[in-house]
Amino acid sequence: MTSNPFSLRTRGSAGTGDPSLPGIIRILAVAALGLSGCLTQEETSKPPVSEKAFLFSVTTDYKTGSYSAFGIDSAFIRNSIEPIHSDAVVRYLGGNDIFVINRLGRDNLQIVDRHNLRTVLQFRFDALSNPQDIALKDSLLYVSFLGKNKIGVYNESEGALKGEIDLSAYADSSDQLAEAADLLFVGSDLYAITENLDTKTPNWNPLTAHLLKIDIAARKVAKSLELPFGNPAGMTYDSASGKLYVPCRGSYTDTDFTVKKDGGIVGIDLARFAVADTLAREADLGGNVNRAQLYDGRLIMDLGTDLAEKVVAISLHDGTAKDIVQLDPYTVGDLAVDAATATLFIGDRKKGAASLRIFDLATFSEKAGSKVDLGMPPGSMAVIR
Repeated sequence: MTSNPFSLRTRGSAGTGDPSLPGIIRILAVAALGLSGCLTQEETSKPPVSEKAFLFSVTTDYKTGSYSAFGIDSAFIRNSIEPIHSDAVVRYLGGNDIFVINRLGRDNLQIVDRHNLRTVLQFRFDALSNPQDIALKDSLLYVSFLGKNKIGVYNESEGALKGEIDLSAYADSSDQLAEAADLLFVGSDLYAITENLDTKTPNWNPLTAHLLKIDIAARKVAKSLELPFGNPAGMTYDSASGKLYVPCRGSYTDTDFTVKKDGGIVGIDLARFAVADTLAREADLGGNVNRAQLYDGRLIMDLGTDLAEKVVAISLHDGTAKDIVQLDPYTVGDLAVDAATATLFIGDRKKGAASLRIFDLATFSEKAGSKVDLGMPPGSMAVIR
């Protein structure tokens, strides 16, 4: 494991940066990690962000990347704040730290202070490890990788490696990789998804995916559950039912390149650690399922069809879907829900008109002031409260 932290926060701090550090030091930190882009004097001299809620969005044109912020409780927009990799996702797990996972080709974690939106720590992972997700417990970060059969455990304040959880027993026989993706703590239990994709085929054909229950004290897998569909795309926990919902996409396309509707949304009873039911099948929904946000007894997700991407609300009661909006094919960057204001944010990557779109979840109507320019097309997003 290569762990080369370049920290701009006080050693041992859990999330406070030093905004007085000169901009040149931050530029050197970015350059040291091979990230593209530069910081302007205007960006380095802007005042700290309001303590009120905001949306944090990765933005990318697939050549360069940056991140932007949009005020939810107060009116502000900060675009192209600092450079990141062109293939990155954001995760927010509460507290002061916003986590930007720079994926294949950069393989590092960038930690941003929520109070001033400055990078305070970055550290590298193994080359070609392709980090996918993180979970946080007791100041330890758990990181999943597509390219390595392990979950890494790191100190949040320093980035130092504290241990590993071996997943090699769950690797498939095709490429010998488990392809660990999403991670989620429910109480003290850590759950991990292994996608088990056949990376030797052009379309990365789905093999048998698993849900793993991790014993974090022993740092080993305690239980494993085979999922009935392949290619899982995240997981969402519903505390009311005690179920974990896992949308599984199966194969993306059929032999004629139309959307192949062979997946479904699986309900997992965590008390029994068993498959409880299939909430909905792709064949009934009419498209490929994707990552979901939970709100008011519904899963909010984008559904990929042959002619469009639809954002829908799927009832946890009966699996029926209600349309919210239809976008051009392959243009949804991400979704984020702010439950406090019943607001849905959609990253619309439409060519020539990319924007952040804002919807009222009570009425499923687009709000006034929607279609906000974030500088570059929006990708992964998170609500920061």
